[in-house]
Amino acid sequence: MPGEFFLLNGGMSTISFHYKWAFIGSGYFAREVLRELYFAQLTPDLVITTPDKPAGRGMRPSPNPVKDFIMDTGIKFYEAARINSSEVAKYLKENKFDFLVVCDFGKILKESILSAAKYPALNIHPSLLPCYRGAAPIERSLMDGVKETGVTIIEITMEIDAGPIVDFVKISVERDDTKGTLMEKLAKNVPLILRRTFEAYLKGTVRKRPQQGEATYAPKIKKEELLIEWSQKSDIICNKIRALSPIPGARTYFHNSLVKILNARVFENTNTLKPGEIKVFDNRLIVGTGDGVLEICELQPSGKRIMKAKEFIAGRNVNGRFFSSKEVVE
Repeated sequence: MPGEFFLLNGGMSTISFHYKWAFIGSGYFAREVLRELYFAQLTPDLVITTPDKPAGRGMRPSPNPVKDFIMDTGIKFYEAARINSSEVAKYLKENKFDFLVVCDFGKILKESILSAAKYPALNIHPSLLPCYRGAAPIERSLMDGVKETGVTIIEITMEIDAGPIVDFVKISVERDDTKGTLMEKLAKNVPLILRRTFEAYLKGTVRKRPQQGEATYAPKIKKEELLIEWSQKSDIICNKIRALSPIPGARTYFHNSLVKILNARVFENTNTLKPGEIKVFDNRLIVGTGDGVLEICELQPSGKRIMKAKEFIAGRNVNGRFFSSKEVVE
């Protein structure tokens, strides 16, 4: 059903605005945003996403996070193997959408797609632009230990994440925020500013402005960046763990098997351990770093479930052993 909202007109009657809009997304942040829009009754008329891809040990076709969410909602969706194809452009134009909104899609859209709707195509970006342009703004901001971030809605231009700002909202980042919790906090703000954005275009009151200040960039997380280098400072390691939790997870080697570290905190203690050295202290799992120690609170051994540190300790001989950033021949 097309979206609509009503404006009071002199306190006597209302003016109704009807509109159709499509949402393009595939990643985890897009899923969280779509979930919030769904429960805020700002559901898109169509979701465009990517087809299932082989995943897991069996390499069975699996849906991306967005499709996984919408399967049980009744939201109409379109799987586009080639988003910039003439078939997709034709489909969008034939459906006469007023708005095209892109979020966490990971592909560059061509002009034929961006111009398919009545109003300029919009992007929902999880940072305060021009800071953290690129594919991994949530992860990179947490790695940098920022105290504040936000969500920005921009008009899409051919330069990635560089279009004029239409609306934004700021949020505080807490010390215990992870990628997972920060995604949720950011997504909760989207229905308000997106509804406000639609209204501004429909009323002709939109006030966009160029991005101001020096741009910073958030490139995609590389596989080698997932490994923890224990010789680094405690804060840097802790921020990496936060930035990659719960997915894909910061990793380390233990007995030549990968272990994901999902929750840790700086341990205020005078214990001196070598980088990566493990010690059980008062039934707690602590590890040496380049300038102190971390307490590991939650982790996931390869092929196992997520567990608390005390469960990991109970089933293994860990005292005096080492976590390593690479496989070690023992």
